[in-house]
Amino acid sequence: MKKLILAVVLAAAAKAQAYQYVSNNPVNLVDPLGLFPGQGYFQGLAAQQTPGPRPPVMPGIVNTYNEMHSDRSFYQQDPFYRRNDPARHISMAYEGALEHGEGMARCAGIVNEIQGIPLDLRRLLPRLQGREPWAFELDDLKLNEVGFNLANGLGPSLLGPNGHVDPQKLGNAINLGTIENTVSQD
Repeated sequence: MKKLILAVVLAAAAKAQAYQYVSNNPVNLVDPLGLFPGQGYFQGLAAQQTPGPRPPVMPGIVNTYNEMHSDRSFYQQDPFYRRNDPARHISMAYEGALEHGEGMARCAGIVNEIQGIPLDLRRLLPRLQGREPWAFELDDLKLNEVGFNLANGLGPSLLGPNGHVDPQKLGNAINLGTIENTVSQD
């Protein structure tokens, strides 16, 4: 699975100007997760710990992630998209692919799941006991792929007048119950 995730990230990076995240300077600036666009990982960490103005952030995976993350509040408030519902992951990936391109949206989804690992470690006991859901879920990445495929195949046809995925249109396009069962069985 690690090889698959690495291959997906590498393919996405190739589509989205592979070295943009390090100001096209991959020899001197290294940032494997794209967390500090235009600065490099170590330079970005140093800048965070140094008082004063921050260097400007170039458009990249962090900006894409932040924009997509802000859309989550819409889906978390809508009764149809309950927490960790497959429809929410599919819809977010669908919108992200339409707005930012499939590669950037895929990277943002991976970053989102990776950020769940520290949350899981802090709440390990209740999660192992099954009292709390896991924040890092490989099934969520599989659901994102469904959203990317819909964006590639249907274009913006699932968007409602508010600019977000219309639940009825999504339900007409796919059978969410079948997708949820198929993803969890892989």
